[in-house]
Amino acid sequence: MTLDSKASVPPTENHAFRRFFSNLGPGLITGAADDDPSGISTYSVAGAAFGYLPLWTALFSFPLMTAVQLMCARLGLVTGLGLAGVIRRRYSPWVLWSACTLLVVANVVNIAADLGGMAEATMMVSRAPVALMVPVYGVVIVSPLVWSSCRSIARVAYQPARRSSDVALRASLRTLREDVF
Repeated sequence: MTLDSKASVPPTENHAFRRFFSNLGPGLITGAADDDPSGISTYSVAGAAFGYLPLWTALFSFPLMTAVQLMCARLGLVTGLGLAGVIRRRYSPWVLWSACTLLVVANVVNIAADLGGMAEATMMVSRAPVALMVPVYGVVIVSPLVWSSCRSIARVAYQPARRSSDVALRASLRTLREDVF
């Protein structure tokens, strides 16, 4: 491939590439970092209880998580299918249904933990009962999903999420600096 052939790449491919990644938004970073309410509450409690003591587990957990992500990405790249599609093609139906059932159970538990974490945080600030706030948060989150478009939700949610993550990062760095120095 010569330098001239690189220059002849149509500009529409570059725009499509940029448009694809610009549409991903903050959900990609949030999903990759697992910064959901249940994760944040778990990390806060573990940090308050143990400090930096469990940090050594990152030496083992990060390579394992990376290996799983790479295997799934390569599987999707080679087959053009997701994990459920590959399981459906390669194994009997009971394996697929078992995997999907486990996925649904894990997602329900994760959503319940997210709502519970948000309700607990609200109780700490306003003394509102957790049993009341869990369904309130559920309705507040589900309503825009049902009666609005994804684009309008992203337009409203993107800027506050970006600002709050910047504030959280600065606060974490300030705390780390105070602990270390």
